[in-house]
Parts: sequence; C-alpha cells; structure tokens
Amino acid sequence: MPRRFLNRWLPEPRKIRSQAGMGFFGRLLDKRDLWQLNRRSTARAAAIGIFCSMLPVPLQMVIAAALSIYAGCNVPVAVAMCWITNPLTIGPIFFGAYKVGAWLLGVPAHPARFEISLDWLLTTFTGIWPPLVLGCIIIGATGAILGFYGTHLVWRAAVVREWRSRRRSPRA
Repeated sequence: MPRRFLNRWLPEPRKIRSQAGMGFFGRLLDKRDLWQLNRRSTARAAAIGIFCSMLPVPLQMVIAAALSIYAGCNVPVAVAMCWITNPLTIGPIFFGAYKVGAWLLGVPAHPARFEISLDWLLTTFTGIWPPLVLGCIIIGATGAILGFYGTHLVWRAAVVREWRSRRRSPRA
C-alpha cells in the first residue's frame, strides 16, 4: 500500500513542528489531518505541491505548506512535491512555460539572455514575465489536475493489488 512506502520517507510531525520557522503556523500544525496518509489527503497535497512547484516565485515550499494547512491535507507530501522544480529542472520547465505562455498570448517567443543584474531584471524580465507567469499557471493547473487524479489511480491500483494478494494467500 502507498501508505507504508510514504511513511518510510516522510518525517514525523513532531520533527516538522520543532523546525525553526515553523512557529509561524502556531497551533495549526496540531491538526491530525495534516499528517495523515490517506488517498484524499495525499491527492490534494500532490495537487497543491505540483501547482506551487510551477510558481515562478521563491519560497514555493512555504506557499505549498500554507495552502495544504488551509486545505487540511498532508503537509509533507505537498512540500515534497515542490521539488519537481529543482536546480536541475527549473530551467527547462520555466523555458517550456514561457513558450506555452507566449503561444497562448500570441507573442513571439524570443530567447532572452539571462544575466544576474538589476539592468537585466528591469529591461529583459519585464518583457518576458507575462508569458512566463501565464505558462506557469497553465502548466501548474494542468499538472495539479493530473497529479490529483493520478494519485487517486495509483493509490487505488495499490489497494486492489493488495486485496488480490491477500485473497490468494492461504489463511493461517
């Protein structure tokens, strides 16, 4: 069952509550629903985490944690799903999002040279942010929907497989 697999990798709730910076959430972290692994909670958390991972802003994990607390779903799963965009994948994902946004807005997608400077931020980024944000929202929403239903399907398949294996095994 997916629950056993996930329990091996997820941290314990008390460890998360004791982390520095988590005091901001106060007593909200004491809700049992935020730490339970069940199909609905995990699917909602996956959707929230996938959507937040596509946001072109810093602190995606904090946003995912706050939204999962508000939605009452599994916080560790939502935060873990934010790692879809990591230092290795963020470039290609955001470039693809920019291309999707440019296509939807009907503007030419011209490659911009990236520089870490205030001048680049004020000149080049101002021209590419509308397609980038639109593409990120579209890809994030699509990924969230697919993640939600995909989690339900994978969970259901695992439960069915376990039922079948129990039925086949001799009873002691």
